[in-house]
Amino acid sequence: MSNKPNKKRIGLFLLVGLICLAGLIGKVVIDKVMPKNNNLIVMFFNESVKGLSVGSPVVLEGVEVGKVARISLVADLNSQDFRIPVYIRLANNLNVGGGLSLKSPSEREVVLKQLVDRGLRARLVSQNLLTGQLMVELVMLPDVPIQYVTIPQTARFLQIPTALSTIGELSKGIQDLPLRDIVYKLDGIMNTLNEQMPIIMPEFARLGQSLNQLSDNVNGAVKKIDKSVPKTTQTLNHFNRTLDNISQAAKSLRNLLDYLERHPESLLRGKGN
Repeated sequence: MSNKPNKKRIGLFLLVGLICLAGLIGKVVIDKVMPKNNNLIVMFFNESVKGLSVGSPVVLEGVEVGKVARISLVADLNSQDFRIPVYIRLANNLNVGGGLSLKSPSEREVVLKQLVDRGLRARLVSQNLLTGQLMVELVMLPDVPIQYVTIPQTARFLQIPTALSTIGELSKGIQDLPLRDIVYKLDGIMNTLNEQMPIIMPEFARLGQSLNQLSDNVNGAVKKIDKSVPKTTQTLNHFNRTLDNISQAAKSLRNLLDYLERHPESLLRGKGN
């Protein structure tokens, strides 16, 4: 005689299984819809975050160490200013020296403070040039000053200071240029040129004529010099020959004086006697 199955036990087992399945599904749904915020880190970028979305990677030295968890918009009606807090969630398997673990909120705060003091900053970098997608890069920039943003909505979160991206620095440099003053000065210069052009052009024409006349005079003087060079050369040759003749005459006179000094009687008797 076979034993009949205990329907109560089977029903209880099915009920417990359904409760466990429902709890597991509920946990997954809650984690997806309302994720835990105790391990989020917030940052504020002083530039547009267009191209950054939830799920964008957070990289350190090219290695993905987390993802963007949430992007919010906070408006301050008093100052008419908008803040865009970007929340990231770091991976729990990130190894930290000294036996510290990022899973513990207290140890995470200690590690993050040490890294920030040594120059840890966050900045936006391009993830895909074709689509314009951005990602968050954690980089050591000790020269960038630490600037924290304090608003009630993010007071309980850890915060990483940010630095401008390359495009942001370029845009800021262009914005800092006094473009309006430059345009006004250029406009004033153009107006002055338009006013002075009728006066300047005749002066330029006269200057051109004077330069042409000067050039003609210089050419004429050069031609005269070219013509006088042969005559000057001939005169110099005659002068050189004359100097040679004078030199020879002086030599002959010097010889005669030397002879008379040695033979003064020759003036009375003659050279033959």
